[in-house]
Order: sequence, then structure tokens, then C-alpha cells
Amino acid sequence: MLLTVSFGVYNAFVLHQIDKKATSTAEKSLPLFLTYEKLRTNISEQVSLTRAYALFGYQIYIKDFNKLTEESNQLIEQELSDFNSEEFKQLDQQSEALTTNIRENVFDVYNAGNTGMAIQNLYSVNSQADNIVAGYSELLKAEELSMIEESRQFVSLSKSSFTIGIIISIVVTVLGVSIALLVTNIITKPIKKVSERMNLIAAGELSKEPLSVNSKDEVGQLIYSTNKMNEHLKNLLFEISTVSKSVSGQSEELTQAANEVKFGSQQASATMQELTTGAETQANITSELATSMIDFSKK
Repeated sequence: MLLTVSFGVYNAFVLHQIDKKATSTAEKSLPLFLTYEKLRTNISEQVSLTRAYALFGYQIYIKDFNKLTEESNQLIEQELSDFNSEEFKQLDQQSEALTTNIRENVFDVYNAGNTGMAIQNLYSVNSQADNIVAGYSELLKAEELSMIEESRQFVSLSKSSFTIGIIISIVVTVLGVSIALLVTNIITKPIKKVSERMNLIAAGELSKEPLSVNSKDEVGQLIYSTNKMNEHLKNLLFEISTVSKSVSGQSEELTQAANEVKFGSQQASATMQELTTGAETQANITSELATSMIDFSKK
């Protein structure tokens, strides 16, 4: 969770930096580049119009020249009024000097009827214009390199964010798997112990110590219930054993009493047999005595 939040904060920072640089490029570097390009193009077109006017003398060339001059002034006022580059200030001054030179030494000379002098003055105009165009080319190259460097920084930040994202994803995945395995072990280990204890209970082994309960969740309740069942069965078997011993003792007493009753019955039977034998003997003696008395009386 902490890594994810950290990555989110870092990613937000990177996006802010990219947005900041992109905004800087869109609002400053690119407009500046386009302005330099337009000013350089205007200088070249102004020189071309000057040459055309010196050759053909059409007033339309002067009108177009003035339009380009006004356009360049507006660009400088709108886009570069707050720009403090010394190189640009020098080029701006050179551009103004070029415009003055063209108007005074080409247009005015040509209008005065001195066509040859006007054409001859084009050489100094061309040299002056070439210097200005070269200066704007240098500024364009510098801005182009600046934008390329900013683009490289965009790419570098994006790659850095992507790399860190991959690393954090791998770390989060490893941590997630480790935590999952740990949680699984925490859950399955007590359940495995409960399963082993249930097998022992099923086999009649109730003398083991109660399982330790380290939590109050469902697994802890299961362990607690297993311990209670083991203890209850243990007590129940103890009570059954006690009752069984008591019944066994009473059964032995009943057996002994039955044996004594049987022995008494046998003695009573023997006594009755002896009485019966004695009675028969007495009867026989009596009968013999009666016979003897009869015989005696006849005599």
C-alpha cells in the first residue's frame, strides 16, 4: 500500500513536471521559434521585393515591403516585447537599420532617377540582410536545440516513471505473493492441526493436550470447539468407565449371592433327601413292628 501511494505521488510529480515543460514549450519555445522563422522569412522577402523594385520599379513592391515591415513590427511587439535576449535586440536594431537603408539608398535613390546607384546599393543591402538572416538562423538553431532537449527530458521522465512503475509493480507482486503465502500458512496450519486432532479423536486418542488458541476468528473458534469436544468425550468416557466398574462390582456381588443361594438350595435339598430317607426307614420299621405285634398276638 505504501509503495503504491509513493508511486502515485511520484507519478503525479512526473506528470506535473512534464506538463510544466510542455506548457513552457507550447507557450514560449514554440511561439518564439515560429516568430524567429517568420522574421527571417520577412527579411528575405523584403530583400527580394527591394531587388524587384530596383529592376522593375513597380510601386506594388514598395507596398508589399511596407506590409512585411509592419507585420514584423507587430510580431515583435506581440511576441517579443518582454523578451530580453541581447542577440535578438541586436538583430532587431540591424533589421531597423536595414529597413532605413533600403528606403533611403534604394527606394529614394531609385525614385530620384538614379537607377544604377540604387542597384549598386543593393550589394550593401544584400550583405546586411545576409547577416540578419544568419543571426535569426542561429537563434532558430538554439531554440530548436532547446526544444529537442526538452523533448529528451520528456522522454527521460516518462522512461523513469515507467521504470519505477515496473519496479514497484514487481515489488508489489512479490510482496502480495509473500503475504498471500503467509496468510495461507496462518490459516491452513491451524486447520491442519485440527484435522490431525480429529483423526486422533476418531481413533480414540483423547489424552493429548488441548490445541493452543492464538486468535478469536473463525479458525480460533474451530480450535476452541475441537478442544471442547475432546474434553467432553474424555469426561464422558471417564464417566462410562466409572459406571462400568460400578456395574461390574455389583454384578460380581449378585453372582456371589446367587452362588450362595444355590449352595443353600443344594444343602436344603440334601436335608430333605435325608429326611425322606429317614421317614421311609421309620415307616419300614413301623411296618415291621406292626407285623411283629400281629404275629405276637396270634400266638
